[in-house]
Amino acid sequence: MNNPFFSDLFILILLIFNCGRLFFLKYGKSDCLTVLSPICLVLSIANIIAWNMDIFSAGILIISIFATIINFRALIRFFCGLLVDHYSIAFSISAIITLLVSLAETVVLLIYTPSVTNLYDYDVKETTIRLSGNFTRGFQEAEALEPASGIVKIYESEDNTCSRNQIIMMLPDKRSEFRFYKPYLVLLAQAGYKIYMADFFADDIHWFNSIFDSPIIRRTKMDYDYFENKLRFESEKEFYTYNSMFEYRALMNFIEKKESTENGLKPVFIISDWMAEDAAVDFIKEAPEKIAGLLKLSELECYKSVGFGNVQQEYPYLASKLGLKKDSSRSVPKEMAMRTIDAIQLVAPYYPPAENNTEDVQETDESTDSKEA
Repeated sequence: MNNPFFSDLFILILLIFNCGRLFFLKYGKSDCLTVLSPICLVLSIANIIAWNMDIFSAGILIISIFATIINFRALIRFFCGLLVDHYSIAFSISAIITLLVSLAETVVLLIYTPSVTNLYDYDVKETTIRLSGNFTRGFQEAEALEPASGIVKIYESEDNTCSRNQIIMMLPDKRSEFRFYKPYLVLLAQAGYKIYMADFFADDIHWFNSIFDSPIIRRTKMDYDYFENKLRFESEKEFYTYNSMFEYRALMNFIEKKESTENGLKPVFIISDWMAEDAAVDFIKEAPEKIAGLLKLSELECYKSVGFGNVQQEYPYLASKLGLKKDSSRSVPKEMAMRTIDAIQLVAPYYPPAENNTEDVQETDESTDSKEA
């Protein structure tokens, strides 16, 4: 599963069955469907932990809590082995309200169905590495049950023969997250580049100095602050730059540990989105010998959702708030990938080119689109 859409939809369907039983369960029967309400509550919490919170998962959590409360007496009756003799007026009204709200959210969720990126279609693999530690002591790979303070995602082609021998590093804008960039990154990986993307939530660097620093809710809070007061949000860019510098250093250290050979590490190309752009420039000045070049996504004309990733594919609801429509054709990430490859080849021409060139990205994507059709 590459997107929370399906888990959101599944929980909503269970809630609809739970509240809709009012209309088809005969009296004198065991009310077994009442157990769906606590199940939905547990699933909604697990869903948020797995995918972080957004407007849909938050709504589902609230509905699940309400459904569990109104079904409390029915749950006791069911576990005591009692049969349904009647539903009270209060329960009936509450169940109908919950049903209508669940149906309404299901409709909205379906309207904003994402165009999910399937790695299999692109012959690309995604590796997730959990990190422990912090910026002061340094980071290392976390043990199985050890709490993570950072996540690194690595995207690369399954076909080793198409490697361009060039590493790319990127930090997601905090208004976005890994999956929002996936439509773009899989095309770069498919073209032969190896991409390292990292997000950190260590205890010695804070964005809010509050509970909102939790990775579960940080992006949602960032989005809220941006739409609440865009000018104030953008005026804090110097603060974002300060924090992002620590993240660039940590990610570069991790890449050096993973990729260095006897001859050292070849310069890495940086792709930056709005929040980390100034930090990328400062980082190049700090370690110019380590960097092959820089591409600022905000300078690409085709990229209208600056700071948010490819939300036109992965999160159409957020795209609508930016005044953008869903892009199932993936024309934007394709154009972004083409422009990125051109930029890399301009600043790093000494790396051996792969057999497939920039045109291969478009041709392969067209074949992928036909496969999806």
